[in-house]
Amino acid sequence: MSVEQLVEAVKTLSAAERLRLREALDRLLLLDSSSAATDEDAFERELADAGLLSEVKPPISDPAPFRNRPPVPIRGEPLSRTVIEERR
Repeated sequence: MSVEQLVEAVKTLSAAERLRLREALDRLLLLDSSSAATDEDAFERELADAGLLSEVKPPISDPAPFRNRPPVPIRGEPLSRTVIEERR
C-alpha cells in the first residue's frame, strides 16, 4: 500500500480513530528513534533496579521552564576555575 493510499484510508476514519492512530504512530516513532536513547533508558532502569536511582524520570519534552534560570551562587573560586585546575 502506498502512502497516498494510506492517507486516503485515514480520511475515512472518525476523529477518535485518527487520534488512536496518531498515538500508535507516535509510539512507533519513539521506538524507532535511536538505539542510543534505548540503551540509556535500559541503563537507567538497571540503576533504578540496583537502588542507585530512586526513579527514572521521562525526558524533558519542553525546555522552556529551564531557560533563563539564574546561576546557583557558590562560595570561593568560580567552579570553572576549580575544574580547570583539577584537570592540570
